Amino acid sequence: NIPLKLSLGIRYDFNRLNTSAGESAFSPKFGINYKLSDNLILRSSFGTGFRAPTLAEAFTSTQAGAIIIKPNPSLKPEHNWTFEIGANYQPFDFLNLDAAVFQNEFYDFIEPGVDPNAGGEFYFANITRARIQGFEFNTNCDLLKNKLQLSVDYIYLWARDLELNQPLKYRPRNSVTANFDYYISPLIE
Repeated sequence: NIPLKLSLGIRYDFNRLNTSAGESAFSPKFGINYKLSDNLILRSSFGTGFRAPTLAEAFTSTQAGAIIIKPNPSLKPEHNWTFEIGANYQPFDFLNLDAAVFQNEFYDFIEPGVDPNAGGEFYFANITRARIQGFEFNTNCDLLKNKLQLSVDYIYLWARDLELNQPLKYRPRNSVTANFDYYISPLIE
């Protein structure tokens, strides 16, 4: 049983909105996992990404009460590179702990905003440079032998518009999610 696993992937995207010429990108990703022991796995990954504006981001023109959303057909696709390092630890059969730190560097990041010159209308625009860094912790606990499970996720984000040196909007600094899942046996077998 080999403790070291390497993975390599590549993705190709092509996008053309409306009558624009279109844009494409190759996005490679490299990952490594090292099984330090039966219950501890270390991992890391590095990759690049491409996200084209959605039709809604580029062409939506709507109003809901006082909220007006205007289109921005000149949106450019966003590009990024990402790095993550983490560990997965299972000290007992019923408990799994996972933690990771990550950094994403964005170019032409697509972000919602308010146009102060147009009476507060909402629109999507590109931010030249943005960075999202953070920490994620996840735990899963099997409380009743595959019947009742508890999972808790915590994410800390440091999301910045590097051009204006200010926080990105609509991204909470701290986020916690907890779930209880109860599995009922099938009624018919």
